Amino acid sequence: MSQTASPGGSAVFIRIALDQLSKSTDCKKIEGLSDAIEKAQKALENGDGGGNPVESGEKEAGTEAGPMIAAEEVDQHSLLLKPLLLACSAKSVSLSMIAVDCLGKLFAYSYFNSDDSNAAAAVNAICETNVGAASQSENEKLLLQVVKALSAAVLSVSATTPGNANTKMTSGSIHDAVLLRRL
Repeated sequence: MSQTASPGGSAVFIRIALDQLSKSTDCKKIEGLSDAIEKAQKALENGDGGGNPVESGEKEAGTEAGPMIAAEEVDQHSLLLKPLLLACSAKSVSLSMIAVDCLGKLFAYSYFNSDDSNAAAAVNAICETNVGAASQSENEKLLLQVVKALSAAVLSVSATTPGNANTKMTSGSIHDAVLLRRL
């Protein structure tokens, strides 16, 4: 039994962030962001990729179709995260704040599992967020969001070990390893 938010709970965070990003005036300035948002929104509307990877993997455990479904889910999760990762790299504080906040919530609500390469990409995107792009007060707010998101990544202790969805790791070692490489 995995510890997850309510079914589709993580999708709510992603949906809200995508809506906020798409309504931003800076969205069109970032190459590929509008397209990535549209694709992710369509995937959410179709019910693809909204669940927690840990939770989804448990449903298919023991079936021959399990690995194929897991690969499709990874692609869906990458599709959903792409606009957030693009927004983190933007020079727009408002876009970066939305994306970093959403990524922090995804870590806090165990969206990523221990063998998820998207977790490393998310931590890298958060670390590379352009904090020096605006006024002092906006920089402080963005820096606080970055610190909160990285704290959530480090404290994300409900990641499961590969191959056993019932065994919990005692620390967020995948996230810690990514952060240590960044230092």
